[in-house]
Amino acid sequence: DLLDVARAESGAVKVELRPTDVAGLLEDVRRALILKPEVRGLSIDVLIEGDALVAQADSQRLAQVIGNLASNAVKYGAAGGRVKLRAAWADDRVRIEVIDYGPGLSPEKQAQLFEPFNRLGLERSAIEGHGIGLALAKRLTELQGGEIGVISAPGEGATFWVELPAA
Repeated sequence: DLLDVARAESGAVKVELRPTDVAGLLEDVRRALILKPEVRGLSIDVLIEGDALVAQADSQRLAQVIGNLASNAVKYGAAGGRVKLRAAWADDRVRIEVIDYGPGLSPEKQAQLFEPFNRLGLERSAIEGHGIGLALAKRLTELQGGEIGVISAPGEGATFWVELPAA
């Protein structure tokens, strides 16, 4: 991830935008995620709302973004026992959401989420990480012509979303 951040910031990361089947991509991310030991006992669900959800995206980079968001949902927000990967139309764009049912985030923490190397005060926690995953996810999403954000409140879990142009 660190090398990808450096490449993305220097403009060395190239994306190949092609029509990308979002339902298939989310199922691939789910399958990869459930193989990880830390996911045992959790429910990882894929919910597709709408037909022919095809985004103009780099499928490898989009899978990296969604995989990162889903891994974070497992690490930080899986106290609720489940994570949901959801996709739907948002006007002329495709919206992908990674929803967890954990402790949620304050507005102050949300404002810092996408800053590189910011672990939001969890540097001494047992949760591993370097604080670069979300910064990389933001940059990779932007390189694909998309946007990324979060909706959360303390005690109410978090929904990370990515919107990309439809193909």
